[in-house]
Amino acid sequence: MWIFWALVSFAVLAWLGYAWLATLSTKYEHTVESRVVLAFIWILALAAAWRISVQVAPGWSVAPRVIVASAVGFGLFTIFSFAAVSLWCSLLTREFDEKIAALEEEEAALQRRLDILRWESLRGGGVELSPAKVDMEEAEARKTTEEARDLREILEKWQQSGGAARVRSLKVLEWKEEISRAANAEIVQEIEALEREIRGEEDEIKIDQAKAKLALLKLELLERVGASSPVSLEREKVGSGSQKGSGKSETMVEADVRRRLQEIHRELQAAETGKREFLRGRIRLTWRARS
Repeated sequence: MWIFWALVSFAVLAWLGYAWLATLSTKYEHTVESRVVLAFIWILALAAAWRISVQVAPGWSVAPRVIVASAVGFGLFTIFSFAAVSLWCSLLTREFDEKIAALEEEEAALQRRLDILRWESLRGGGVELSPAKVDMEEAEARKTTEEARDLREILEKWQQSGGAARVRSLKVLEWKEEISRAANAEIVQEIEALEREIRGEEDEIKIDQAKAKLALLKLELLERVGASSPVSLEREKVGSGSQKGSGKSETMVEADVRRRLQEIHRELQAAETGKREFLRGRIRLTWRARS
């Protein structure tokens, strides 16, 4: 019985190794650097396989030992080269990763700044908030942030799935341009129409596309109506009193923060799309600057 499972395991490993070699030769554009690295990995894998064969079966003759060492070496080469190429790709996309990390850090800082502005505006106008209301406002802010993150994940997943990612990215850009010209009432009507369409549709492809557009519409609406949240409305009432000048200044600062948050969302989507497009194309393995 163990012979059967050994043969099955060998067949699976051989297929995985073949698939990786095919990917290595078609997905990646090799340079002198990559060939040297892969040759070194191959020599290292063969040396390790030979040492393993000596330790496991010291009494074998040269011929069977060479065959076994070659098979084991091929497996080790597959593992080592996959790890090396994955690390290489992460280095090539470091520019995208650093930009995305910086934008996410700035987004978090601006969100904290926005919360501070809200509370300062309310306290400056003499508005006392009960602990229950403070908890309610904090929970609402967290819920809005989590909802926006979930919506972006839905849109991101739809863009990445399937074999027409480039077409889907262009479709999203087209939707954004269309939505940016729509009024809030029109966006709400389209959201309701899409929700009805999703409930009545049976085609999974159309359902996924409708869900992606729905997520984009809801994201746009969240960004637009952020200034109309209960905290913002209360701040506007306070600003009409004795703190009118200060309230106006804080409102302008908050508007700037919100505009920057919208810019960050667009830049994040552009950076993530650029990274996906780079990884989807033929990758040139080189230490020099990414072209």
